[in-house]
Amino acid sequence: MERRCFFIINDAIIFDPNKCSLSNVNTQDEINFPATAGCILAVLLESNGGAVDRNSIIDSVLERFSFDLSNNTLNQYISLLRKSFKNIGVEENVILTIPKVGFYISENITISKQSYDDSHLQEDVVEKVERKRSIPLFRILISLVVVIVIIEMFAVAFKDTYSITDYPLVKSGKIDTCDLYLSENLNEIGLAKSQIEAAEISKKHLPCVPGANFIYDVNSMHYLLGEGQRYLSRCIKSSNDETYAICSEVLLYD
Repeated sequence: MERRCFFIINDAIIFDPNKCSLSNVNTQDEINFPATAGCILAVLLESNGGAVDRNSIIDSVLERFSFDLSNNTLNQYISLLRKSFKNIGVEENVILTIPKVGFYISENITISKQSYDDSHLQEDVVEKVERKRSIPLFRILISLVVVIVIIEMFAVAFKDTYSITDYPLVKSGKIDTCDLYLSENLNEIGLAKSQIEAAEISKKHLPCVPGANFIYDVNSMHYLLGEGQRYLSRCIKSSNDETYAICSEVLLYD
């Protein structure tokens, strides 16, 4: 069975690159973010505290998602990751900047890379986290049961975020001549708002081009509390019509 990796940060935070999430085993809180952000964080954690220049990060995203990531969008994703660490309970700044060069993980942050297979996820994570720190076992077990359930529910969606057949989207009108796809989890009000917002973002930042489709997704807090992340992607299909060959993206904060 294929083994996957995860990272234990400060002996309490689990980063799972496969589902792009941070989980706090003490509070049972979990934060999810876009796959592009997960790719960036994985690159930084893999560097073992070494500096990673901007071009290397951009190339990694391009190789995995065929995303044309700009320096400005990279800065926005770094900001999103920093905010996510704060919200999950890490007060110290995890990702530090080297001006005009790149980024690195703070030397004050402890990182341990581990691996697991799906059938032994719970026992593996419990054993390895407890080896680092004494944490009440029942909290870990509850947290990991939640992790396992979520992995099963979203494994297909996050396996290849930008696969046309796998990503949970629904076609919802057009922006000019480009088809617009939205999350299938939105209700009627959310769909209507998303159509308007996507059109406004496209008009200001990312116009329709021949042969392209738009994908618009929002953080759940955006419609509940009026805050959160929104991102609009303009993608062109590959020759097999099953994946997107290249995408450009705009990330906004409320």
